[in-house]
Amino acid sequence: MQIRETMKNIVDQKRREMFYGDNLGYSVLTGSLLKEIRENCSLERIKQYHEKYYNLDNVLINFELASIY
Repeated sequence: MQIRETMKNIVDQKRREMFYGDNLGYSVLTGSLLKEIRENCSLERIKQYHEKYYNLDNVLINFELASIY
């Protein structure tokens, strides 16, 4: 998900990086910057990711007993 690159969001991200550093998850950007998406993301890369992580070898189906009866 792309974050909005407004001054408020840029300042907030820098503030979190300075305050929390690299050791805590609070400083991690959970979205992505548009520039990074354009430069690092391609259709081929998405296909490789899905081949690696979305397949029958790593699927887990969880059936709760309450939902079966």
